[in-house]
Amino acid sequence: MNDFGKKIEWEYETFYMDIMRTSKANILAKSGEIEMKKKIMEALRKIFRERKKNEPQLFEKLSGFDSVLDEVYRHIIDSRGDKTDIQIQVEEWVSTIH
Repeated sequence: MNDFGKKIEWEYETFYMDIMRTSKANILAKSGEIEMKKKIMEALRKIFRERKKNEPQLFEKLSGFDSVLDEVYRHIIDSRGDKTDIQIQVEEWVSTIH
């Protein structure tokens, strides 16, 4: 795994640990965000596995974000509309970066 793979794993682990140290009520309140970020991570992992050899410059760009996970989450929330497939939304977001 290169730096990008480690970065997104660290971002998710940090997010998860931050959530787990809060109250049960807060965990319930953020359940939608937790589920969406799990799906975003699955999508990012898949994209990384499929493209890491052919598009290293893409992952250099993505590694420059403070938090790729938060950037994708914000994009999906801002552009939600009728789209429901997280994988497609993440791929569209990555395409705008490339």
